Amino acid sequence: MIGIGGFDKKALSEIKLYKLPPIKKLDWINIAAQDSITCKDGTPFNTVFKINKYRYRLPDKDGLEYYYMCDYDVRHAEFPATVVMNCKTFLYDFYGILIVYNRNEESAKVLPIYFDTFGGDYLTYSRHFYIDSKFTIHVIDSAVGEESIVLGNRYDISILPDGNVANHIKK
Repeated sequence: MIGIGGFDKKALSEIKLYKLPPIKKLDWINIAAQDSITCKDGTPFNTVFKINKYRYRLPDKDGLEYYYMCDYDVRHAEFPATVVMNCKTFLYDFYGILIVYNRNEESAKVLPIYFDTFGGDYLTYSRHFYIDSKFTIHVIDSAVGEESIVLGNRYDISILPDGNVANHIKK
């Protein structure tokens, strides 16, 4: 489903959306420095980012539930115009987020593990990931231009049994 240029919109539109369990507390987790947790106007992103759906259920681990939500085009998220204007950093053309849910606390941690967005400078900024058999999440950032590819940092992310996130940068 993921190919050159990101998700295939037609294939993605055919994948069913499922309702997430109730979330009373949502924490947006930064992977890289540019993953700011506040919008330009100072509003915490987790107060405007409401997630209630997912596309894929991943295996549970250490009593935590894992979900993956992916979509394209910010209009699908139905954000108010002020959020789109102030929080554009978070609103990618294509995105994928990992949702780590603690059912006992009805809380979730959200990690932006995939995006593909087109910059005005003829660059495509991307983040790709894979999850290995030990449940380590490997993430790499990149920028692709007409004549170059620049690989950014690599991150190895582990979700600890208590739900906290350990992020290790590999340059």
